[in-house]
Amino acid sequence: MKKFNMPVLCLLFVLAPSASLAQVEKTTVMVEMRDGVNLATDVYIDASFSQGPSLLIRTPYNKNLLQDLGEGGAGSGLVTVVIQDLRGRFASEGEDTTFFDDATDGEDCLAWLVAQDFSDGQVATMGGSALGITQYLMAGQGPTGLVCQWAEVATPDFYELGLFPGGVLRASLLEGWLEAQGSLARLAFFEENHLLNSAWDAVRLNDRFAEVQVPAAHIGGWYDIFVEGSIQAFSGYQYAGGDGARGAQHLIIGPWTHGGLGQLQQGELIYPESSHMDLGQAWTDWVLHCLLGEDSPAADWPAVRYYLMGDVDDPEAPGNIWRTTDDWPPEFHYVPLHLQADGGLDEAPAEESILSFPSDPADPVPTLGGANLALPAGPFDQRQVETRSDVLVFSTAVQEEPLEVVGRVLVELHASADLADFDLMARLSDVYPDGRSMLVADSAIRARLREGPIEENLLPQGQVGHMLVDLWSTAIVINRGHRLRLSISGSNVPRFDLNPQTGEPFRQHSHLQSGHITLHFGPVHPSKILLPVAGPASQTDAGTETDAGTETDAGTETDAGTETDAGTDGGTDGGGVLDSNNVASCDCGLKSQSNPLPLMMLVLLLGAIRRRPA
Repeated sequence: MKKFNMPVLCLLFVLAPSASLAQVEKTTVMVEMRDGVNLATDVYIDASFSQGPSLLIRTPYNKNLLQDLGEGGAGSGLVTVVIQDLRGRFASEGEDTTFFDDATDGEDCLAWLVAQDFSDGQVATMGGSALGITQYLMAGQGPTGLVCQWAEVATPDFYELGLFPGGVLRASLLEGWLEAQGSLARLAFFEENHLLNSAWDAVRLNDRFAEVQVPAAHIGGWYDIFVEGSIQAFSGYQYAGGDGARGAQHLIIGPWTHGGLGQLQQGELIYPESSHMDLGQAWTDWVLHCLLGEDSPAADWPAVRYYLMGDVDDPEAPGNIWRTTDDWPPEFHYVPLHLQADGGLDEAPAEESILSFPSDPADPVPTLGGANLALPAGPFDQRQVETRSDVLVFSTAVQEEPLEVVGRVLVELHASADLADFDLMARLSDVYPDGRSMLVADSAIRARLREGPIEENLLPQGQVGHMLVDLWSTAIVINRGHRLRLSISGSNVPRFDLNPQTGEPFRQHSHLQSGHITLHFGPVHPSKILLPVAGPASQTDAGTETDAGTETDAGTETDAGTETDAGTDGGTDGGGVLDSNNVASCDCGLKSQSNPLPLMMLVLLLGAIRRRPA
């Protein structure tokens, strides 16, 4: 039998005698949805079980792969485990619609489940990535019987916080994921609906958080493909949710990639032992508390636990600790770091200047790490791309004191081009004393979508456009002796879709066009990073060490600051950032390795299955 490291099996080991596994019975039922399509559903029940709560998992990755989980969970004798193939996947009927029917299918499945004789009407859902997305969409229906959720590395907004940040398709993510499932035929749908239209309503909770009625644990990673989605789900449930959800949420974010939850090595960095968190035990505590109503440490969890990253080479460096807080983000203020003509980054505004660089889609700037799925993920040294002539690099002076960055990082750029269309790619990195430029976050904006992803508006050649690149959130201390660096380019391939720069309709170009992109900066065009620095504005500046929280271990509740703006307006605009210090305000939602196939399928299961090392 394969060995798996997963939360439910941790629950099994704590609660279930191994002998009871032989008494678990599996029954497969075809559950009818409201449109007549039947979904294949496995029900695992121990012989000693009469009636009680259930664990529900809905998966696109074949319910049969989760048989160990079903038998293990049901073997406790405390719950039934119900595992369902999504519409059009494996044993289920219908057409694979990649989440676009999961809100209603999830609601229908839950209605069927709570009507069964073995159910006491209480159901918890669990899973990560795709299995987490299905949970969020179900919760937005406000279904009867749902009592709590455990969602790892998932997003409640499949458009902006999923596939099209800044209006630019995350090409490798989508195409690699569809290919791994044998679902490349679905690519045409996403190409036809590359703008934010009503078709996306089915996979965005942005205006439905008030329907959510349950507590949930949201697990994410700073290098995860959906990190801002985990934060938006927490904020939406916590501050705009219904009566059972508001104030009852928990957010855990570690220094993790999408497939690296709990591991010390992420990308090219190895984090200290302090970064470890026993997510299996956390899951066990959560289920005991929220589903089974038993005493457990989860009853006293803080609202937010986040790992503050730091210099991994210096054991005396600040950071590399877990912190807790009552709200996300902790208290911070935006510090503007202006781009300088000499390649610097400084709080002082620059003189009005321009810098140009070439952009050739026939020779794009390559991806090096980041929040990826099928590509190598995590913090990678960016020096290989920073030396290219088509990349502009801006760095701060060497830090004399540690700089604590906690929150959502924004890059405000003013740019023009001799091209019909172009992209701007921003990469933020932590430059170590030995020269390594380790990626912290990166993202993109497409010039024609600079006013938002609803309608295209080509920027006339030579005209300066104002663009905002949302790098999403992070938590890191830039140590003394380090520098903070921003690099700007016109491509980041294959992480982001290649822009042919011709201005032709999306993915209908007839040729590629090379040219030059020009950055403008100074009093008239204040191109800058808006850096979320920990602490109140009156007590800190961009070079001063601050204390924005209390050092803790992974399981101790502390008060890590005062109540602050949660960083969203309740989720109705995709999680827009609000700047209480008037440095900037924006609507950052609506506006503004190829791994072998078996490994990729395991990666996509994420929180549901994590293979143990040999």
